[in-house]
This record gives sequence, structure tokens and C-alpha cells, in this order.
Amino acid sequence: VEEWVDANHKKDKKGLQEFINLKLGEPWHEDEADLNLWEKLAQRREFYPEAGLPKEILMLTCGVDVQQNRLEATVFGWGADFESWGVCHRVFFGDTKQNEVWSQLDVLLIENFRLQDGRELRIACTLVDSGDGSMTDTVYQYTKAREKSRVFSSKGSSVAGKDLIGPPSQNNRYRAFLFVVGVDAGKRLLFNRLKVNDFGPAYVHYPMARDSGFTEEYFKQLTAEVFERKFEKGRVKEGWKKLRERNEALDCAVYATAAIEIVRPAFNQLCAQGVNANTAVIQSKPVKTRKYSKGVI
Repeated sequence: VEEWVDANHKKDKKGLQEFINLKLGEPWHEDEADLNLWEKLAQRREFYPEAGLPKEILMLTCGVDVQQNRLEATVFGWGADFESWGVCHRVFFGDTKQNEVWSQLDVLLIENFRLQDGRELRIACTLVDSGDGSMTDTVYQYTKAREKSRVFSSKGSSVAGKDLIGPPSQNNRYRAFLFVVGVDAGKRLLFNRLKVNDFGPAYVHYPMARDSGFTEEYFKQLTAEVFERKFEKGRVKEGWKKLRERNEALDCAVYATAAIEIVRPAFNQLCAQGVNANTAVIQSKPVKTRKYSKGVI
């Protein structure tokens, strides 16, 4: 009891973990607050300016999750120091082996999003999940035709320690660019940002507007997993554990986060140009991207 009280009083995270693992023999959640994180995120939604999206946004990305009966897509806006703003979450119902539902996604990807200072931005980079084996060819065909607009196929890798994003491959019959996303790194990065409580670097904003798609169900999906570390037979085992079955919102957020890493904009330069200059500054100049062995994306 004294050890438990002492660790809590000192807010000693390592001490608490050791107590729960070694004294109680129970699994350790990286943050017990994750269990009700969805409620905190839902409660801190805010009203965006009536004139448009916040002027601090400099670039937009999108992450798309593919199911057999729907597409789910989340658009995020990014500002200096990776402060981000949820723009919208959309669900397009339909047979994803048919063109109609993909045409609905097209409308979103070519939309002009207006900001409060008059600028208009389109989505700079989109990652579409091709991990479902039954939909892989469909995704490759879709993204291949749209690569000039930085719409790329992606696939998650659960290998621990894998980088969030790396050079793409084209080892498929469509020669479509495929980015492998380190989902462990992506989830860790995302949850670290979701736990930032003060506006500024790395903070994640969400709008109050009902039509934005950021409902309580969205936040339950976004926080549907927790990182768990436990001892089994003398060994430490760790990984992501599902609290709830549906996690499409989490997948979309990870892909949108990986998408901004692909583009890697010079935020300081964009901030100096975009906030004070005319609308054309950001739109007319192509965003510089990293060079890969097979070309420039």
C-alpha cells in the first residue's frame, strides 16, 4: 500500500508500471486515461470561424480506409509545428468494387476548402489503404490514375520500430506507388499529439459543427486501441489492444498523418507566404517533396 500511495503521490509513471506489472501481475496500459480519452476529445471540440477554416492551416492531407461496403475518409489541416485541425470525416456507402463510391471520394479530393482569410486549399496528399486483399487491385487502379494529384496507395505494417513512412515501391502490375506505413509509429505519434492539452505545437483541434462528421462515434473509433505492455512467462510483451471493434477513424487519422510526412512542407516558409500574401501563393507553386530512387513524388 505504501508503494502504491508513494508512486501515485510522486506521479511516478515507471513506478506505477512496475507496481501494476510486478506486484499486481496485471497488464499495464501506456495511459489509463486512454480508456476515456474519446470523451475528453469530444468535449473539447471548438467552433471554427464562420468565414472558413482557421487561417493557421497551411496544408491539407487525407487518409482513406477501404471497406467492402464503404469508404471512410478524414481530412486534416496542418499548420506550423504540426498543429493540426480536423476538417471533416466522410463516409461513402456503396460497393467499393463499383465506380460510384469512388466517384464520391473524387468529389472530396478535388474540393476547394475556404479559409477565413480568403485562401482556398485543396488536399495536398492522400493515402488510400490497399491492405484489404480483396480490394488491392481496385485501390491500385484508382490511385495510379491520380498520382499527379498525390493520391497514393498505402499499406499498414505492424512491425515494431518501423518508420512511419519510407520510400515507395512499385512492385505491382499497375506500377502504382505503394507507401508502407508503420502503424505502430503512426499510432504512437497520433496518441501523443491527442494528449497535448494546450493550443500550439502538435495540438489537434476538432470542430463542433455537426456536419463535420466528428461525432462521439468518431472519437470512440479514433481511440479504439490502447498500447499495452505486460509480462508473460518472464518476458515483456507489448502491442496495441482493441478496446472497441470499429477503428476506421484511427486508421484514417494515421494515414493522414503519414501523408503530411510524405510531403514534408517547409511550414515556416508557407506561413510567411500564405498568411500574409494572396491566395495564389500556396496554390500556384508546387510543394517540394523528397526524392526517391525511382523519381520525385
